[in-house]
Amino acid sequence: MPNTKKPEQAKHVSTGVYRILFSFIVFSFVLTGVLTASRIFFLPSLTHVKVAGEERDIQGIRAYHTQLMAQLSDTESRRMDLILPIQNEQYRALLASKQSAPDFLALRQRMQGIASQFADGETPVIFFSDMRLREQERLLEVSGEVRNIGQRSMTVLAQFVEAVQELPLVADVQNPRFTRSFSDEKGDFSPFTILITLR
Repeated sequence: MPNTKKPEQAKHVSTGVYRILFSFIVFSFVLTGVLTASRIFFLPSLTHVKVAGEERDIQGIRAYHTQLMAQLSDTESRRMDLILPIQNEQYRALLASKQSAPDFLALRQRMQGIASQFADGETPVIFFSDMRLREQERLLEVSGEVRNIGQRSMTVLAQFVEAVQELPLVADVQNPRFTRSFSDEKGDFSPFTILITLR
């Protein structure tokens, strides 16, 4: 009896194993079919995302991300040029140009200082109506008039021009027209426009 039970038991075990294996194989095929069908039919519609007005799949999103990162890097670089302009070549060229240009306020103060030397006591005699600096040409154009000094206005104007010529930053002075005019309001006066070439 014990011999007959063992083969029957082995037969039942092998039949059970076959059934389990068959079920597992069928399940594997069904699962593979369902996953394949979902990959082909369902996942594309679920994984497409609308970005920047366009529907994109995962690969499209990755490519778009790479493109955005490149644009971001370029924009940050341009922003840094604006925030820290010292690194920008155009800024350095502009700064060098500015530093080589004459200082208008210093020139104006020098002109006023020279003019104050010719004052008749407390009364100024040289009046400036306009001062223009042409940086590109390195020219200073000074206009005004000499008055409150009587008929010596042309003499004072000539002395003023000589004093301007002696300034170390002046390369050349184009002499003005030496004329004397008269008006009831100003008396004798000499208008002038001087072109000063700077070093």
